[in-house]
Amino acid sequence: MDNSTERPVNLWYAAEFVTHGDVRPEFGAKGNRACVRLYLDGEGIYHDETERVEIHPGTLCLFPPGRVGRLEAKHSSCRYHYLYCKFDGAFAIEWANRIVCQRGSVKVVEGDGISELIVVMRSVISHWQKGSPARFGLNLGELGVLDLLARLDKGGREFKRKKQFTIDETFLKEFLEEHLSEPTDLPAFAEELGIAVSTLSSKARRLLGTSLQQYHERMKICEACKMLRETDLPIRTIANVTGYRDPLYFSRVFRKHKRMSPRQWRQSRRL
Repeated sequence: MDNSTERPVNLWYAAEFVTHGDVRPEFGAKGNRACVRLYLDGEGIYHDETERVEIHPGTLCLFPPGRVGRLEAKHSSCRYHYLYCKFDGAFAIEWANRIVCQRGSVKVVEGDGISELIVVMRSVISHWQKGSPARFGLNLGELGVLDLLARLDKGGREFKRKKQFTIDETFLKEFLEEHLSEPTDLPAFAEELGIAVSTLSSKARRLLGTSLQQYHERMKICEACKMLRETDLPIRTIANVTGYRDPLYFSRVFRKHKRMSPRQWRQSRRL
């Protein structure tokens, strides 16, 4: 087995491309590596066994390993301009799979968000091409990949519940995991599930053995610990990814559970 896959993330390839053509079969991530593409120009349709989405400037695509589809351009002379990187690593691949499972493989970015992502992607490309010093075993290009995953994981996704469902322990845990990167909002959760707040609250306490808020908070801190241990993402980013818009409040919640700050906890695991 390639030892690189045991690392949190390993950047294999990164470049900027301009291509032409009306159809590109086998488009996506072949083999055991995932990839991210940010489109700066070009319009078309990407489709595979599970998704059919429009591609246009500002489209950010995440393809986990083995996710291969077909790209059909809007017209035969279509010009595609995109930034691209390919990576693997146990933590990064697991994260990519979870993002696609929960949020889908495509995110549309607009306004200032596109400019910010272009900076991140070109930084990843630059550091892959030139090489860069490592921090905690990761170079700056690989840290950029983790930043891209954090940006893809940020923000809510409408929970696609089944027409008929039973709120049991498994369902409730999966639902809370779907909303890991969002604030714990009991009224909003109840409305999404189509039940009263009091009903959701009592079901959560009976099924989870504690309040929904406390259980969701523990899930968030558990995910934060994983990122603190396995990545060098800034604490502000980790707070955002786990649904805390205020990093100071995130630190207070973290200290309540771990009896030390996120920074201290990270350092204690790397001694």
